[in-house]
Amino acid sequence: MYQVIKRDGKVVDFNISKIADAMKKAFEATGTEYNDDIIDFMALKVSADYLPKIKDGKIAVEDIQDSVEAVLSRGDRRVADAIEEVWRQGGRLDAWTDYFSFERWMKAFEKTGLDVDFYACRERSVDELLPWDMIDVGVRKEHLVHEREMCYRSELSPDCRRQCSACGAARLLKGGRCDG
Repeated sequence: MYQVIKRDGKVVDFNISKIADAMKKAFEATGTEYNDDIIDFMALKVSADYLPKIKDGKIAVEDIQDSVEAVLSRGDRRVADAIEEVWRQGGRLDAWTDYFSFERWMKAFEKTGLDVDFYACRERSVDELLPWDMIDVGVRKEHLVHEREMCYRSELSPDCRRQCSACGAARLLKGGRCDG
């Protein structure tokens, strides 16, 4: 077994129930119903994602949280085929407690050619079409890529109220100014 380095520097033994508990709290905070079997399944997927990050038997808690976000946020339209396959095999999204089967999901991913690690573990190119690219939040994708590159160089963007960085958000605002 391995250990987790907490934010305060303390080292504790890994406990998968901590991941599941964090997910439950997130669902409860939003008033969203969940199923314990699904939470356990997601916790296993999360732990599979961060295994390569374990060094000398230890992993930082931030790496575990990054993996939770990766598993929950990177699906695209191809995941729909696996969901439909689970449905065809008797799984029902409206009754997880009664119908959930880990094996059924794994078979559906395999049958539909989905590599779960593909969504959670790989580097994405800046040119890749992402599931949320169709949503216009005003900020141009090119600007976000530029901001990422600046971040990698440890550079800060100017304060928008003093110098517009031409992100694109101004066009959504009345009067065309980000600071109103």
